[in-house]
Amino acid sequence: MALLIAGSLSGCSPAKQEEEKIVLPNMTITVPADGNGKFAENVTFKSPKGDTNMSLSVKEGGLPTINVKTPDGGVMNADMSGTGSVEWSSYFPLKQYPGSKVSQCTASPNPDQYVMASMDTTDPSSTVEKFYRDSLASDGWKIVSYIGKNKSNPMGIHCSLTANKDGREAQIMIMDPTGASKTTSISLTVSKIWVNPNQPHQRH
Repeated sequence: MALLIAGSLSGCSPAKQEEEKIVLPNMTITVPADGNGKFAENVTFKSPKGDTNMSLSVKEGGLPTINVKTPDGGVMNADMSGTGSVEWSSYFPLKQYPGSKVSQCTASPNPDQYVMASMDTTDPSSTVEKFYRDSLASDGWKIVSYIGKNKSNPMGIHCSLTANKDGREAQIMIMDPTGASKTTSISLTVSKIWVNPNQPHQRH
């Protein structure tokens, strides 16, 4: 499925607003309002192909929470209000950082699917790094790449870890708090390792 939960709202929710449009890839969803700026709290709809059931929750004057059930039984959930209220899926192949607030989690029982998650914690970046180093090792992942703080790293990146297991690649990016932010940001992605069939095998 090509839908990626990274939508945007058109308009700034002024008073007397009649509707709110949520723009997603290949789709625009119109959320009705009562004319006084109060949006419909729940809107249920389907993808253009009709193969994916989605629900949308919009609080008055706020950004939406999107909950998607994919045809393979997976989930694509995103909280765009910034409260970090998304539930972690048992299908996600990596662990949620303990006590973190999850803003996005897409997960699938199909191991070939690309999945991703985003979360925040008030714990130091170094503590988060140790947690994922330990959990990767205990769950059978092999770390194949590590990029720590250096001059070539963009500002704010604490470290980036890449690990492999069973033909899949996991990437973990940990961001230091920046500016007024007091939270450490964590981004996780897991995808199938693509092998070019035209590439000749190396001889050892």
